[in-house]
Amino acid sequence: MRHVLGGPRFLRAGDLSTCDRMSGMIVKAFRRQLMAQTTVVTAARPGWVEDGQWDEFQLFVHLSVGAGDRVWKNQPLFDLETVKVRFEVPSPVEGKVLGVYVDDGARVGPNAPIMKIAF
Repeated sequence: MRHVLGGPRFLRAGDLSTCDRMSGMIVKAFRRQLMAQTTVVTAARPGWVEDGQWDEFQLFVHLSVGAGDRVWKNQPLFDLETVKVRFEVPSPVEGKVLGVYVDDGARVGPNAPIMKIAF
């Protein structure tokens, strides 16, 4: 008799290894799905800066949210500060901040990853 995942099944003493394999497959599938539904927000170049100039900038990050916070689309996540200007970076998606890769006030390079958001 063939059993389908989620269908009725009674466990026997020898089925423990089958359960372990099935739970491992479910965990792997969940991890793949979670990885597919995340985005990394970086210190990307804003539209008003020319391509060649962005590499010369010294950027300082000022965080507005932390790990575990819920965010909505276009909510300010952090500020990037240069010598002359400070600008907000909005959230590209609605979701939950999984992790923050830098400390508040840290100096980062252009295109450095700042945080990861699950949506």
